[in-house]
Amino acid sequence: MKVCAKCRVLKPVDFFSLDRSTSDGFRSYCRDCAQVYWGIHRAKNKEKLNQKAREYRAKDPSKVRRSVRRSALKTKYRLTEIEFNQLVLKQGNRCAICSREFLPGVQIDVDHVHESNPIKVRGLLCSNCNNGIGRFKDSPEFLQNAIDYLISNS
Repeated sequence: MKVCAKCRVLKPVDFFSLDRSTSDGFRSYCRDCAQVYWGIHRAKNKEKLNQKAREYRAKDPSKVRRSVRRSALKTKYRLTEIEFNQLVLKQGNRCAICSREFLPGVQIDVDHVHESNPIKVRGLLCSNCNNGIGRFKDSPEFLQNAIDYLISNS
């Protein structure tokens, strides 16, 4: 248990963020008070913080892109960068549908089952194939109808 320095309420330590620089290992403000404080701070210093963020992104845009990509992989697909790279190697650096080689610097799309919980990753696709599957609403029936259509009208 710990008393928040801001609201002066005794709370379990689970309500405090970790801080190795303090003697007890926790921040002095509880998470609720910290959230209010940082919200006010961001509102007061919006332009200064935005300028700082613009400068950081301009300094090394590729680093920011990699960071954003890693974060998206983790939050959307529950994949680490290592797991993603293992998938790329497993597929021979090629799209799982059209077999075109993934080119350096071109985004590789993660194909997944949309209704699955937890997320189920099917494989890696080029943008064209991923968009195609998406436009057919992941429906094998629609895709088979398209195949039949192409064969009968060739």
